[in-house]
Amino acid sequence: MITGVSHSGCTVGNLEQSLRFYGEALGIEHIRSQVTDQPYVALVTGFPGCSLKIGFARIEGGGVPFEIIEFVRPAGGRAHTGFGITGSPHQCWQVDNLPATCCRLSQAGASFCAEEPHLLVDGPWGEAQGAFLRDPDGLLLELIELPGHRDGPGRLVRMHHFGLTVSDLDRAIDVLCNQLGLEENSRYQSDSVYIRQHAHLEDNHIRAATLLIPETEVFIELWEFRTPSGPLADMAINNVASAHLCFLVDDIVAEHASLSERGIQFIGTPAEVTAGVNRGARAVYFMGPDNIRFELYQKPVVSAA
Repeated sequence: MITGVSHSGCTVGNLEQSLRFYGEALGIEHIRSQVTDQPYVALVTGFPGCSLKIGFARIEGGGVPFEIIEFVRPAGGRAHTGFGITGSPHQCWQVDNLPATCCRLSQAGASFCAEEPHLLVDGPWGEAQGAFLRDPDGLLLELIELPGHRDGPGRLVRMHHFGLTVSDLDRAIDVLCNQLGLEENSRYQSDSVYIRQHAHLEDNHIRAATLLIPETEVFIELWEFRTPSGPLADMAINNVASAHLCFLVDDIVAEHASLSERGIQFIGTPAEVTAGVNRGARAVYFMGPDNIRFELYQKPVVSAA
């Protein structure tokens, strides 16, 4: 059973460029990086001889870390993600002053999808304001200011939700709730001006839902577009602009066996991390609806002294 969130992550084309963007432009305070080519990485990713450059970014007091990965070997292609494209992710951060944040990011060269922020109108955060932009590799990012929370200089407060575009909302909810143990929080339909202003789609009607993850404030937001805008995104974990969400579990071997019996397709096998700050932990990737990648993670076992 899922017990929380370890991190969210994305795959980038150039780690150093992305760390500059997420650190200097976006303003994530704590960033570090490492090169990982230990044998366990091949088991987790399913790529023999895999070598990664990994960056870890964490907002002060913001809870869930953000993992940024560059695949040195094997390098992937492009995921071709975007608004209305099935399989596409977006990462959303809550900010303490949206106009100030947007101004600061624009001055740093960030490219927004619309000229100004808009009210969300529909869904559980209907009175909130939001804006979309893209990172250097084209991954969609969302900034959201909740009602009554304009109380700062324009900084990121916490990761708010992890968004996914799916082909069948009901099927995605079934997999994520009935098989993985998440909880449906809300469901709604929308012809949102907010999405229209940012996505520039003629027919942007969506069916949507938000899901709760145990022991965390982070949501999963699911969108099903009535008219998809392109072919299925290729969310292979080594493809640039792909993303994943990593769930915490207490016993990864048991969960791997149980979920495999229920038809979940794993990419690798649970493997123990043998180097770095997470040494002793165990991890494995699996595929969810529309081949969207997720990860299971078991924290290192701390022996009693």
